[in-house]
Amino acid sequence: MDDPRIIFEELIGNLVTFARNTRVNAGDDIASIIVARREFELRRAEHARPLVEAIVRYEPRSGIFFLPETHADVTHLVTDLLVANDGWQDATEERGSLFLAEARQIARTVGQKLHDTDGMEAMTEMWRIINALLSGVAASELSAAWNGIGDWRD
Repeated sequence: MDDPRIIFEELIGNLVTFARNTRVNAGDDIASIIVARREFELRRAEHARPLVEAIVRYEPRSGIFFLPETHADVTHLVTDLLVANDGWQDATEERGSLFLAEARQIARTVGQKLHDTDGMEAMTEMWRIINALLSGVAASELSAAWNGIGDWRD
């Protein structure tokens, strides 16, 4: 079996290469690349699934996802959400995520942490990351789970 750390580092390297090839500014972070580049969105299934699988296997706690405005490292929170959702699911569009079921409490805890430390903007950025990595269905259900945290309304 391949070392998950090597796979994970290779995937991050692929995202950095992708960013360079799409002329993303060198100062942009990985979260900005994921949520802001239309080209990435068009190839989401090609890139997101192996990235999600590597995150769930390796469970990184820092150094991958940052908030664009504050540069706060939210890797641990992205990891918590992906692990709680049991990673990538082919059937997410049909069955939904786990954010309104088994993973609801974890989703709410992550939302509250984001709100308490960096406010609504941080919650919005996390929603965009989940939308890019999992699907619109998962992001919608995350939004519903966050209803009532701060000013978040679904």
